[in-house]
Amino acid sequence: KQWYQRRVRGSNTQTQDFENTFLSLGYFPLISRPTHSINNQQYSCIDNILTNFIDAVTNTGVIEDLASHHKPVIANFNLNNSYKANSNSKPKILQHYNFSRKNIESLSHELESKHNEILACPDFEPFFEIFTTAVENNCKLDKPKTSKRNALNNPWITESIVDAIATRERLYDSWKASKRSGVFSPAGDTKLEKKFKDYRRCLKQLSNILNCD
Repeated sequence: KQWYQRRVRGSNTQTQDFENTFLSLGYFPLISRPTHSINNQQYSCIDNILTNFIDAVTNTGVIEDLASHHKPVIANFNLNNSYKANSNSKPKILQHYNFSRKNIESLSHELESKHNEILACPDFEPFFEIFTTAVENNCKLDKPKTSKRNALNNPWITESIVDAIATRERLYDSWKASKRSGVFSPAGDTKLEKKFKDYRRCLKQLSNILNCD
């Protein structure tokens, strides 16, 4: 998790892949300050806390003034007691950000455009300000939304599943359009029909497997 070292001293492919992975899955880092230093001067890394339940976070922090090179990190959450008491309930989550693949790509492009500015950051705080501004610009919803269809209730609905559903709809539209073309029989192009129905059947089977409790 040596994000600070990477930002100051250059790129690291493994670190970047790790960041892209947790951001694309809807997890967000809670710690923004370095947690390891040498002689309280040379910062080297951040020991972070990741969460996909960002709206439940009440406060986070790094414990300072300890006689150690490593500083402890803390995070407090306000959990819903009624949800814990009734595991079958599906709470509605107030969502402020959408970390979809499209938004993450847009976020990455903005950060890449500020590459030289990021490298010139004298310490972590200016970089974090650039990063959080980019998140606000690309991932924050214009209006918060409340829904039961969220990562907490439906963790199996990944970006790949969403893409597969979109592909199924495109296949259906292509088959439906062939019915109106007048070239084929009233049933439409049989090849497009078979392609759509085969894809729909496989996707349904996959969804049933992933949605098993």
